[in-house]
Amino acid sequence: MTEQEERIWAQIQLEKRKSTREKAFRVLADCLLLFTVGSFLFSPCFQLILRVISRRDAEWYNIQRTISIYQDMVQKVNILALFTAVLCYGYYAVQLFRKRKMFLNSLKSNFRRLVPLFLLWLLALIVPLVTIIRGPNEYDLSGHPYMFESIFSYMLYPTCYFFCGAMLWKSGYKRGLLYLLLFSALPINVLALINEWGVSVPFFLGAGVSAVFHNSNHYGYYLAMTIIASLALFVYEKRGAWKVVSAMSAEIGTLVLIMNNTLGAYLAVLLVMLAFAVYCFLCDKGHLGWSLGALGIFLLVTLCMSSSYNTILSSFITLFHDVGEIAEDPFEADSAGSSRWLLWKGTVSHLDESPLLGFGVEGLLNTHHIGTPHNELLQYAAFFGFPAAVSYLAAVVSVIIAVLRDSKKLGKMTLVCFCVAVGYFTSSMFGVAVYYTTPFFYIFLGLAYSEILNGKNTEKTEEE
Repeated sequence: MTEQEERIWAQIQLEKRKSTREKAFRVLADCLLLFTVGSFLFSPCFQLILRVISRRDAEWYNIQRTISIYQDMVQKVNILALFTAVLCYGYYAVQLFRKRKMFLNSLKSNFRRLVPLFLLWLLALIVPLVTIIRGPNEYDLSGHPYMFESIFSYMLYPTCYFFCGAMLWKSGYKRGLLYLLLFSALPINVLALINEWGVSVPFFLGAGVSAVFHNSNHYGYYLAMTIIASLALFVYEKRGAWKVVSAMSAEIGTLVLIMNNTLGAYLAVLLVMLAFAVYCFLCDKGHLGWSLGALGIFLLVTLCMSSSYNTILSSFITLFHDVGEIAEDPFEADSAGSSRWLLWKGTVSHLDESPLLGFGVEGLLNTHHIGTPHNELLQYAAFFGFPAAVSYLAAVVSVIIAVLRDSKKLGKMTLVCFCVAVGYFTSSMFGVAVYYTTPFFYIFLGLAYSEILNGKNTEKTEEE
C-alpha cells in the first residue's frame, strides 16, 4: 500500500476501535442500569426471601429489627444507584465535551426535551441549598428513624433513580423490568392472601395487611403500581399466555388491595384505568376493548370482594361524609380523611413561617407536633420550601404533558410505565414519601420519559 492508503487504513482501524469501545461501554452501561433499576424493583421480594431464609432467627420476629434490616438493604441499593449514575454522568460528560460544538448547535432545538431533567436537577440543588441557609435540623442529615429519608435521599431520587430510568429507552428493557415487578410482587401478594385466609405468615409483622412493608398504606402504594402495570400489560400484550399472566397478577393484586383498605391507592388505580380507557377511545381505538376489559377485571374483583369485605364501600361512604364535613366547617373537620385533613390544615397554617426554606425533614414534627402531611406535594413544601415543591411539580407535569403530546409516537411499554408513574403520583396526593417506595415513582417516571429524552422511537420495534 502507498503511504496515503496506509494513513487511510489506520484511520479506519482507529474509528473501528473507537466504535467498538463505545458499543462495549454502552452494553456495560445498559447492564449496570438494568441491574440497578431491577435491584430496586425486586427489593420487596428480596426482603421476603431474606425473611424466609432466616425464619428460624428470632431477630426476624421483631418489627424494629425488620425495619432496620430493610433500611440497610435499600441503602445498599441506593449506593449502587449512585455509583451507576456517576459512571454514566461521567461518560456522557466526556461525550458532550468531545462533541460540544454539535451539542451546542442542537441545544436550542432540543432544549424542551431536557426541561424535566433540568427541573429535577434544580430540585436536587435546592434541597441542600435551603438546608445550608436554614441550618440542618436533627433529621436532615441522618433521616427520620422510621421514614429513613435524609436530604441526601431527596437529592438521590431525581438525580440517580430518575436518571437511571431515563437512560433505558429500549422497549425490551422496559418490558423485562415490568415483568420483574409483576413476578416479584406475585409471591408477596399470594402470601398476603394466605396470611388473611389461611395460615398466619410469621414474618409479616407490620400493622394491618402490610406484607413485608412496615405499614398497610405503604403496601397500598406498591399494590397500586403492580395492579396498574398488570392491567396495562394485559391491554398491550399480544400473546395470550402473557395476557393471562398479567390478568392473574392484576386479580390477585386487587384482591389484596381490597383487604389492604388503602383508599388513596384504590382511587389511583381506578382513576388511571378510567383515564386509560378514555385515552384508548380518543387515540387508540384498536385497544379500546382490551382497556375496557382491564377496567372490568378491576371492578369485577371489587364487586365480588365487596360481599365479604366492606372496606372500599365503607371508605367511599366515609369519604363523602368527610367531604361534607369539610364543606360545612373546614376548621372543625379534623378527623376527615383518617385525620389527613388535620395534617394538611396544620401544615398549610405554618408554611408562611418559612415559605422559601421550609422546616427540614420532618421539621414540623418537633416544632409544632405535626407529622408527615400525607401529601407529597405538601411534604416537599414543608420540608424544603415552595421553590422545591414547584420544581418537583413542574418536572412531573412537564413529563406528563410531553408523554401525552407524543403518545402516538411512543412505544407501548413506555405508556405502561407512564400509567404506573401517574398512578403513584395520584396516590401520593394522599400518601407519604418513604425510603422503600418513593424510588419506584422516580424510576417509572424516568422510564416513561426515556424515549423523549433520548430522541428514540421504539414503536416500529414493538410492531415487529
